[in-house]
Amino acid sequence: MDKKDGQYVDRDEVIAELESEKATFEVNAEKAGVLKTSALEGDTLKIGDVLASIDETAAKPEKASSRKRKTKAGRRKSEVRSEK
Repeated sequence: MDKKDGQYVDRDEVIAELESEKATFEVNAEKAGVLKTSALEGDTLKIGDVLASIDETAAKPEKASSRKRKTKAGRRKSEVRSEK
């Protein structure tokens, strides 16, 4: 699953990918709310099985602070790059 159980999702946000023998399909949230997963990664689902449900009565969480946190190295998190 791209999103974890208990996470807030927006309408049309990709919440999971399903793989068949022939293709991979993205599953989008039909509505906004808190995700409650019914299947785990690696589970085999049949047509009609429930992958997840969305609690649309849940309040959308406030946006995270726009300030960027510094890492232990003193660089801003967005500036951390892997070095080879």
